[in-house]
Amino acid sequence: MTASERLIDCNCFASRKAARLVTKLYEDHLSRVDLTSTQFSILVYV
Repeated sequence: MTASERLIDCNCFASRKAARLVTKLYEDHLSRVDLTSTQFSILVYV
């Protein structure tokens, strides 16, 4: 097994990849109202 194959099989790598995909989904939808996910999080907190 090569190093890249071990990386792909790593649960941490898969979790980070999933998180990036979810963030991209939110960013795509929030861009319609000119917000970033960070700005949205701050608004929710306030």
